[in-house]
Amino acid sequence: MDDKRLFDHFALIDVENTGSIERDELLPTTSSPIADTFIQLSSKIRDITPKHQQLIVDLVIIYRTHGANPPVAYEAIWATPNHFSANLNHSGLHNHEMYLCIRRGRDKPPITDIDVLLEGREETMDNFSVIETTTHGYPASICNSFFSKEHTLITYRRAALTILCNTLTVTDVCVIIESKGKTSPHSFIKINKNLNHSMFNPKIYFCYKKSVMNSIRIQYRPRILYTFPTIDDNQYDIFLDKTSLFCFPMGAFIER
Repeated sequence: MDDKRLFDHFALIDVENTGSIERDELLPTTSSPIADTFIQLSSKIRDITPKHQQLIVDLVIIYRTHGANPPVAYEAIWATPNHFSANLNHSGLHNHEMYLCIRRGRDKPPITDIDVLLEGREETMDNFSVIETTTHGYPASICNSFFSKEHTLITYRRAALTILCNTLTVTDVCVIIESKGKTSPHSFIKINKNLNHSMFNPKIYFCYKKSVMNSIRIQYRPRILYTFPTIDDNQYDIFLDKTSLFCFPMGAFIER
């Protein structure tokens, strides 16, 4: 029988622990709390997906002119990608400051589409919800111009309760001022409806990004579980410590 090997080296790399996970086993992410020392797999699984990849589940508009602040757990879109004010209402002489706020989470179905409704010109699309008021009960119409009586409202569509894991959901939003030379960022969808109906003010557009929905997962540092030849066979055939990260540069994941 020919004793030639099919390969010289072989390694099995995966998650090593099955009980309590030491903090060293977890790869650091922007949303993983540093204070925790371990995570019990038997307890409720914590979602440590990086914050910028988490699902957007709620949209609200705040009226800064009346002193409104972002609600708890919401983040406001204060600036455009090129660092201008992301005030949605640049129209008319009033120039009321209105900003969009988003909330990320998994406590309700994610938002899958966003649109701008020009009230009086078009009808609300099927299964879309309309943001009619701000957090303090003021009208959420973006355009308050002396030159236009039309109401411009933000609408959105939410996913169904039963959603596939490969569904495209909204993961980021931004506001661009096209008259200042800014185009929609890469991979963002531009809603081609100017938020500003006044002819004397800049053209403002709303953009959003869609990504495949990530399931709840925990990211671990991969480990070498088995090697061939084994270390005992030949001390010079030891795999380097960073071999596991070379094979799994994004880490090993356990998904629910």
